[in-house]
Amino acid sequence: MNIIKNIFPGKHLVNKKLNRFLFYGIAFFIPLFKTFQIQLFDNNYIIKSMGVIIILFTISGIIAGNYSVFKKKNVWIKLTTVLLWLIPIFHLLFLNSVNTYWHKLEVKLSLIFIPIIVLIAIEFKKEIFYTFLKVFIIGGIVAVIICLIISIYNFYFLNNTRAFTYQNLSYFHHPSYFAMYLNFIVGILYYHSINPIKSFNINRPLTYILILLFTFFIILISSKTGWISNILITTLFVIFSIKRKSFNKINFGFLLAIILSFLIIFKTVPSVKSRSNSLINYISHNIFETEKGSSYFSSSATRIIVWKCSLELINQKIIFGYGEGLSGVELNKLYKNKDYKQLENKNLNSHNQFLQCFLDHGLIGGCIIIFFTIIMLFKSLKTKDYLYSLFLILITINFLTESMLETQSGVVFFAVFNTLFFFQWVDKNIS
Repeated sequence: MNIIKNIFPGKHLVNKKLNRFLFYGIAFFIPLFKTFQIQLFDNNYIIKSMGVIIILFTISGIIAGNYSVFKKKNVWIKLTTVLLWLIPIFHLLFLNSVNTYWHKLEVKLSLIFIPIIVLIAIEFKKEIFYTFLKVFIIGGIVAVIICLIISIYNFYFLNNTRAFTYQNLSYFHHPSYFAMYLNFIVGILYYHSINPIKSFNINRPLTYILILLFTFFIILISSKTGWISNILITTLFVIFSIKRKSFNKINFGFLLAIILSFLIIFKTVPSVKSRSNSLINYISHNIFETEKGSSYFSSSATRIIVWKCSLELINQKIIFGYGEGLSGVELNKLYKNKDYKQLENKNLNSHNQFLQCFLDHGLIGGCIIIFFTIIMLFKSLKTKDYLYSLFLILITINFLTESMLETQSGVVFFAVFNTLFFFQWVDKNIS
C-alpha cells in the first residue's frame, strides 16, 4: 500500500526519488551537522541542519511510504531497533516524568523515526547502500576542508596559535564525535582498498591519499579515543592485508607515512604532545588511583571517577534503573556528597553508554545496548559482514568513553548506520 501511488499514480516515481535524495542528504550532512541560532522578529530561533533534513525525510517517507513491508516476516525483528527509544519513554511514563524530561527523549527521536522511515521509504539495495557510504565520505571531505579553511583564517587573521588543535579545528562537532566519523570513513576506505567497491569510483592512489588526509586530521583534533580507534583500524588493515597476501611495498610505505605523521605531529604540536602524554600516563599508571584531594581532574581521571560513581548507583538499582534524566540528578547528588565540585558544576553524565543504559533503564536497557553492539559484533564477524563489524568496533570503543546517545551527534550517527547495517544483516540471515 502506498498513499501517493493510490491517489497520484504519476507522482509515485517522483516521491521515490525525493525519498532517496533526502536519504543521501542525511549521509552528506552527518559530518556537517551544525546548530545555528538566528534572530527573527526579536526572537531567537535554533536551527539544526540535520534536524531539518530528517524532518523532511520523515514527512516524505510517511506520505510516499510502502506500508506493505509490514507484512514481511522479518520486519518486526528489524524494528527491535526502536526499543532504544520506546523503553525510555515507557519508563518515564511509569515514573510520571515525561513532561519534565521530554527534552532528553527529543534528542533521541532519530532512534525511532530513522528505522521506521528507512523501512517504508527506501527500497534497500546494495547499490543504494554503497552510494549512501560514498555520499557520507564526500560529506566528510567537505567538512574537513571547511574546518581547515576556518582554522587557516583564525591562525593568519585572528592570530589564534591553537587554531589547528582540538575544538578550534573541529568546527562542526565535539572532537570525539568528529574523530569517530572520520575513523569510520578511514575504515570504509581501507575496506575499499582490499575489496574494491565498484560504485565508489575511487582508485587506489586516491584512496590512500584520502586515508592520509583523514588520519592527519584525526591526529590534529586530539581525541584520545580517536587516536586509539585509528591505530586499531590501521592494525586491522595490516592484519587483513597480510592474511590476503596483498601487503606489498606500497602498503608498507603507506603505513610508514602514517606512523611518521603520528610521530612528527606528536613531537611538534604542543597541545597534541600534551594530550598524548596524558594518554600514555593514563594507560601506563594505575588508572583507578585518582587524586582525591585535587580540585581539578584531567579528562581521563574525570572519566574514571564518573564511572565509579555510576557503578555505585547502578548497584543500588540494577533491575529497573533510575529513568531517563533522573539518573543525572542522582549522579549530581553523589558528586556533591563526595565533594567532586568540578563534576557537579559540569553536570557530567556517565561518559560510558553501557553504564548510562544500565543507570537509566537497569538490566533491560543494558542488555539491549549490549545486544546491538557486542552481540551483533560477534554475529557480523561470524557472517563475514566486515563493514558492519567495523562500525560496531568503532561504536563499542566510543561507547566506552562517551554517553553517545545523549547527544544529537551520537544519536543520529548511531541511528542511521545501525539501522542500515542491522536491516541488511536481518535480510541476509533471517528470512
